[in-house]
Amino acid sequence: MKHIQYIIYMIAAWLLPAALWGQEPGIRLSLVGASVDDDDSVTVRLHIVLDDIRVASSQCLLFEPRLQHDDHLLALPPVMVSGRRRARYDARTQAVDPSTALPGYNYQYRIVAPKKHSRHEIDYVTRFPYTSWMRNAGLSLRQISRNCCRGRVLADEVLTADLALVPPA
Repeated sequence: MKHIQYIIYMIAAWLLPAALWGQEPGIRLSLVGASVDDDDSVTVRLHIVLDDIRVASSQCLLFEPRLQHDDHLLALPPVMVSGRRRARYDARTQAVDPSTALPGYNYQYRIVAPKKHSRHEIDYVTRFPYTSWMRNAGLSLRQISRNCCRGRVLADEVLTADLALVPPA
């Protein structure tokens, strides 16, 4: 009988934190809209939710939306989640030499040293000029982990195979 109680307590201890803190850590991204405006510019709207994202102090994560079709590729400004030291190192590098091109430094949004069990909701909106190859372009999300010297691609997931961007007549 005590063994059964022990097993029940262990299962409850395992399930309780998940129930208290909601979903598992990670990123959820949904496409709110993508359209070609009257001035031949494309507007992409995404809703990004970062749940309990944790980053080592000297690293950063880049979430980079990308439009691609055949050989054409357009990397949109990324969302950057930086550790405290990485943010300080990057700021120092930019202050010493502003011409230094750090990967992902043209970020759209930046979160520095996110707290445990924090939730960040980002309404990502970006605009860029429309070109003909974008008509049947797909949208993907590339996740990159970066430290001082190099970046490593963690995942490259296709979100939408065809955005069906049609310019106004």
